[in-house]
Formats: sequence, C-alpha cells, structure tokens
Amino acid sequence: MIDTAKLTTFISLHYGIKAEQIAVAPRGFVAKTYYLTDLHKVKYFIKLIELNSRYLGNIETSLHGLEHLQQSELDFISYPIQTTDGKLSIIYDDYQLILFNFIAGDWTVTFDKKELLVLLNRLHHAPMPSGVINSEDF
Repeated sequence: MIDTAKLTTFISLHYGIKAEQIAVAPRGFVAKTYYLTDLHKVKYFIKLIELNSRYLGNIETSLHGLEHLQQSELDFISYPIQTTDGKLSIIYDDYQLILFNFIAGDWTVTFDKKELLVLLNRLHHAPMPSGVINSEDF
C-alpha cells in the first residue's frame, strides 16, 4: 500500500497540485492506480508502474503520443500531465509515476462495441505529427 500523505506531498512538489484526497482506483494490468481530487475538485488519475516492469519502456514511449492526441481535441483519451519541469513522468520511490487527466467512463472491456468503433475511427483519423512515436520494425 502506498503512503498517501507522502504521495500527496510529492505531487504538490513536482506537479504543483494540492491534493484534497487520494483514493485507490481499480487496478489495471500493469500499474497501481489511484484517483486524486485536488482542492478545486478537479480529478486526476495516477499510475504507479514498478521500475522493473517489462511494460515501462512501451508506456514511456507512448506518453508523447498521448500528449499530441490531446492537442487533437480527442476528449475521450487521457493524457499525461507535465511535472513543473516539463516531464511526462517522474520516479517516485520504486515506481515511475504518471499523472493523467481523469475521464469518467467505462473500461474498454465493458464498452458498447458500436460506440467503441466510432471512437476508434476518430482516433485513427486524428492528425499525428511525424517523429512523435517510434515506429516498430518487425
């Protein structure tokens, strides 16, 4: 279990966000997850990924792409919030911490399939600057 008082102080220091509450969120596949509500009632989503996770490299690579998708006005995709010094993630104890905006909604595994296809279509037609995401070479 994470020390939420310590995490609150850390986020205030590195993100400039004053947390009113941090609560455990449903765990995903690769990270410990938490909801953060700030003093203005704005909600965020915290991912804590173990530094030795085999997924960490792929997640780090995807953050710039998510940031650019946010600029494409795709309101259904969470994007990383920058630290006060412009980083998209930061080391917190034995974890890589990523703070996201919070979007209320269902998990994709429980999503209406027709609505999911509409959103995927919007995603695939969103402009993406070249060089933002490394291409795969099989």
